[in-house]
Amino acid sequence: MRVLILLEDGYEDLEFYYPYLRLQEEGFEVEVASPKKGQKVGKNGTSFNVKLDVKSVKAADYDAVFIPGGHAPDKLRRYEEVVKIVKEIYENGGIVGSICHGPHVLISAGIIKGVTMTSFYSIKDDVVNAGGSWVDKAVVVDKRIVTSRVPTDLPKLLPVFIEEVKKVKKAPVEENFLPEFELVDEDGNKVTSKDLKGNWVVLYFFPKANTPGCTREAQDFTENIEFFEKRRVKVIGVSPDSPKALTNFKKKYDLKVMFLSDNEKELAQKLGAIKQGNRINRSTFIIDPKGRIVKSWKGVKVKGHVDAVKEEIEKLL
Repeated sequence: MRVLILLEDGYEDLEFYYPYLRLQEEGFEVEVASPKKGQKVGKNGTSFNVKLDVKSVKAADYDAVFIPGGHAPDKLRRYEEVVKIVKEIYENGGIVGSICHGPHVLISAGIIKGVTMTSFYSIKDDVVNAGGSWVDKAVVVDKRIVTSRVPTDLPKLLPVFIEEVKKVKKAPVEENFLPEFELVDEDGNKVTSKDLKGNWVVLYFFPKANTPGCTREAQDFTENIEFFEKRRVKVIGVSPDSPKALTNFKKKYDLKVMFLSDNEKELAQKLGAIKQGNRINRSTFIIDPKGRIVKSWKGVKVKGHVDAVKEEIEKLL
């Protein structure tokens, strides 16, 4: 079972670390995400280095989400990505857990109408105004939402939350496969989707060769090419550039990745790697040997992205 914990500065220390450790002890895979990666500091001085940005989180990958209390929930609820993740995990049949001020995020996600729940007493009115029914109990379970009030409720909350997660039977998620395509590489050789079957592939889309961001991204992949080759993962860059432009780009910077020319942006369109104005939206897809897209990033920021891809590859292989 996979559980996502959402974190920001000002979290209630016990309300994060107690579930974080206890869920792992139960054998669950626990990941922590935040609107921005890096050190997050709790109300009482503890800290945690968050390595997962919410923009790279896919709700369908998780069986449950947990939101600790403190000042953090009021910060988390301001991010559209956070609210969307919580809503989607719930709508996919997952469990949503929160404690203290955590229900603020649930309220913003619009999932508590008609739900009986609890929280820190000071946000009782917020819960009621959002359509929930508030009760003063150590732990409350209703419609796959599990809530508690304060840190001293944790020993009662976690056994209940764990049992609810174990019951999860999410609706099957439709598998997303790499669409069929026929492109040419930088040397003018034909490459089709069938040619990639049987291999792990990192397929990344970039707007234009020789521009600073695209050059840096290609160099980052090149500098880490041994990591991918050792794991037999093909790294392929795709752009609207002509084969000749891609050849010159590759030679100029001594790049070690393969390039494909998607001159008409047909593959980019099929994969949703297009933004307003018919421009390439910098995107990356990890494809398994069966041709399934198992991880994707859209609106990629170049700095640190290859490290995130490597981290995901380590999890998958």
